[in-house]
Amino acid sequence: MERAGVQSAFFMVVGTITALVIDFWLVSWLRGHSRANEANPTVKFLGVSSPVLTWLRYGRSPAPDETWRGWPEWRLVVATRQRVTTILVKIRTFITRWLGVMKVAVILGLAALPPTLVVRDRWLNDPSAANWLRSAWCRIDALCDLRLPPYFAAIFVGLVVLCGIWLWQRSRLRVALDLVPESPASPSPESAQVWVSHWLIHGSGLAFAGVALATVLGGWKPGWDLALLVGAYTAGWALREAPLGPIADWVRRRMDWLAALLLAHLALILALKSYWSEDAFQWLLGVLLVIAGLNLARYARQVPWIYWVMMLALMLYTLYINGWWFSSIGDEGEFFNAAYFIVKNWTAATVGQNLFSAQGVYGVHPMFSSLVHAAFLRLLGADFFSWRFSNLYLSALSVGLLYAFLKPFYGRRVALLAAVGLAASHYLMSFGKIGYNNLQALFTLMLGLWAAGWAARAQRPLAFVILGLALGLGFYVYPAALMVLPVPIVFLLFYAPPVSRRRAGLWAVMALAAVMLIFPLLLQPDYWSTKAAGTFFYNPALAADPGALLLHLGRNWLYALFSFLYLPEEGHFVAVSIVDPLTGGLAAIGFAGLIGQVRRSRFAAFWLLSFALTLVLVGAAHDRNFPPLTRLFLFLPWLVVLAALGLDWLVTQLNTMTRLPAAAWVAPTLTALIALNVYQAYPLSQSRFDFTQSFDVLFLRLASDAHVLYPDPPTTFAVITDPSWGIDGFRKLPLLYPRWISEAQLRQVTLTEPRLTEHDLVTLADPNTLVMIKPWLEAEWQTALDAPLRSIGKEPCEMKTTGGDVRFVLWHAPDLEKLCR
Repeated sequence: MERAGVQSAFFMVVGTITALVIDFWLVSWLRGHSRANEANPTVKFLGVSSPVLTWLRYGRSPAPDETWRGWPEWRLVVATRQRVTTILVKIRTFITRWLGVMKVAVILGLAALPPTLVVRDRWLNDPSAANWLRSAWCRIDALCDLRLPPYFAAIFVGLVVLCGIWLWQRSRLRVALDLVPESPASPSPESAQVWVSHWLIHGSGLAFAGVALATVLGGWKPGWDLALLVGAYTAGWALREAPLGPIADWVRRRMDWLAALLLAHLALILALKSYWSEDAFQWLLGVLLVIAGLNLARYARQVPWIYWVMMLALMLYTLYINGWWFSSIGDEGEFFNAAYFIVKNWTAATVGQNLFSAQGVYGVHPMFSSLVHAAFLRLLGADFFSWRFSNLYLSALSVGLLYAFLKPFYGRRVALLAAVGLAASHYLMSFGKIGYNNLQALFTLMLGLWAAGWAARAQRPLAFVILGLALGLGFYVYPAALMVLPVPIVFLLFYAPPVSRRRAGLWAVMALAAVMLIFPLLLQPDYWSTKAAGTFFYNPALAADPGALLLHLGRNWLYALFSFLYLPEEGHFVAVSIVDPLTGGLAAIGFAGLIGQVRRSRFAAFWLLSFALTLVLVGAAHDRNFPPLTRLFLFLPWLVVLAALGLDWLVTQLNTMTRLPAAAWVAPTLTALIALNVYQAYPLSQSRFDFTQSFDVLFLRLASDAHVLYPDPPTTFAVITDPSWGIDGFRKLPLLYPRWISEAQLRQVTLTEPRLTEHDLVTLADPNTLVMIKPWLEAEWQTALDAPLRSIGKEPCEMKTTGGDVRFVLWHAPDLEKLCR
């Protein structure tokens, strides 16, 4: 019986398989004999409906009837179809997921290739990386003449492929939202407020006409009067559009919260000031910072994230602000001298007389930029911290302005990512240690973009007035601000062009606000004549030869385009590139993705167009061989936004593949980004700018070491020199670095022959006196001074840079040998 059962089962299986094979082989023949015109067509075989052939022919089984219930293959076919469908769905899901993983991996690989090559070359100093692909690179003379490494051949190809993949693949970057203009209807302030605003607007306009006429005809010099008129004009529009009652109620309800924000902000500034510049950290200010932080913790949920990002920016920018390797006072010293002179000698009337003067530092920089420095010296004290902090504080404000500009387009996450990228910029950390006025241009750029975004949304006169004032302010800071003034105008042309009477009126209001500020400069021809400096017009050879000019513009445009990866000429403490490697790779992803959005996103078209325009005006239209690092910081807003878009896309992809929350990817990425920037701004910059550690710089290092190691009694520093050089440069240091050195500690010994007098020997014999010989003094003189210095108990040691290069010889008492390094 068991054997018969097995045989029966065997024949049933064989019969079923045979029926299936016959059905499959006869499909083509049976298609011509099917009853396709019936409501439920079926395929018959030997007069009986076949569900298998019906499924193969029509993609479905026939309606159940008595003709097929006896077929043994039916249940097997139904089960097989379900299993095949399930398997195919799983296979398709598996293939789709891994194709997505491979696509992300390929994009990440292509984006990581350029910064990886640069890191091997300039971070790790790998000589093989610098010469990779040289033979292929130099087959084209134009490429071989560029100051770019040969491995840029691979970078070019990789970036082109990356852009091609983005144009081909389906997943896109986050698309910017089109601005929906707010209701243009003005609020309804009280009648008295409207009356006051009417008189302020019209009265300031008439008064400006009178001041302009008196200036042109009578030689009147605008000052506080013009500033008052500009303020009245702005206040008039503010009163007309913003009712005071609701604003006062809003402030009254949030007074405690606003006070907590302001107190914590001021406490951090004072703590930073005390920590970096005072003789010893004032713990009372530390206690104040803790109290302010605890007070702010009560409103933790109400504090916007951008507030913390700006506080982070202040801490990162001021990190090592007293670093001795940043202490070289070159042409930047004139900016401190101008600000210090204002603080010590000018009255309020003098400030008003020079408020709109174009004759500031070097006769090129407007006086207003020095007044900004002077304001911080007045508030925080006249030392190196307050002087340099003025630029860094404006940079921190620029972080908030970038966030406010970007948030209406991409939302809070992308705006915060871009803000963190700017707050952690190694460029601003290192370049900001120089006391120039350059970074004021970054502030005016971001102020103009924020005001332009507000004007496009609000469509109200007050916003256009603020934009006009921001454009006018750009004429009174570092001249490079003039090169990016078209950017806010281009934005308005995209989002609020003057195509109607109302729009034209708003543009006129903006123009009047800008003209009121610019007017005093129109009467100062020297202001305009000096603006040719730094442009290709300043080089007669370029201006006279169109071919040389085009070659110059093309090369520098290319250098500027790839400056986010590689700087052909480093300088001003900015090492390797203008952004860190992680930001550079993410920016490549964002740039490639944004190209695919140009046709369907106005913001993408504006951002790429303005970036290209800035590359020409800032990066190429100059008279230098390479893009000057004194202005390339103006590229940072574009690069950090592109990097934020790239990171947002990457986080979205990883979230889809792993189901982990976005914070699980964003937090470690931003931590790595901050760490890379800190390393690039300080250890890497210090090692790569070893050559800038001159006699002056190492002298300040010596003074700081002596202050820490031998504070009591204070050490005296004596410099032996000849009449051709003195220590006047050293005498500026006690004013800037009173923590480490005072005027009484400096002494100069001038020799007319290679011999020390008895008086000199007695003076230098003090054990607490350190003796230095001018490094470039004639070798014979230095040899002749060796024996006399040894006779008074001094021992020599070489003072070296961090790279090991000897800068000068220090003669010291044996007890002070710890100062040798």
